[in-house]
Amino acid sequence: AYDKKTFDDLVSGLLAALGGLEAHLKTRTWLVGNAISLADVVACAVVKNLFETVLEPAQRKALVATTRWFETCLSQPFLDKSLGKCVYCTKVNVPSAGGKKGGAKGKKKGGDGKQQQKQQKGGKGKGGGGGGGGGKKK
Repeated sequence: AYDKKTFDDLVSGLLAALGGLEAHLKTRTWLVGNAISLADVVACAVVKNLFETVLEPAQRKALVATTRWFETCLSQPFLDKSLGKCVYCTKVNVPSAGGKKGGAKGKKKGGDGKQQQKQQKGGKGKGGGGGGGGGKKK
């Protein structure tokens, strides 16, 4: 169930953490060095979801350097292609307190687990690969 106090506490913690990023980026274009790095790519991928779901315009206004850095990252063709355009959050969409529990007919997301068991035994399921096991030992 949705708990407003818990949600507000999480957003406060998030903004405090982003404050550290903001302070670091006030005098820098990139997280490390003078060019985009793997640190920028990974951090950009992580914060994109925050810009789309949690960071409302007033909060973004307080994160000028972070927003600038984020937009600079997304202006890189390879990141724009892999992450896509950012649709900035206009208002946080929080679940209603009276929402239904469980989802459709009480089933858990992901089915009954048979697919996961098949993949663990080395069989190919959705997503293919069969990544570890099932092959001949050398």
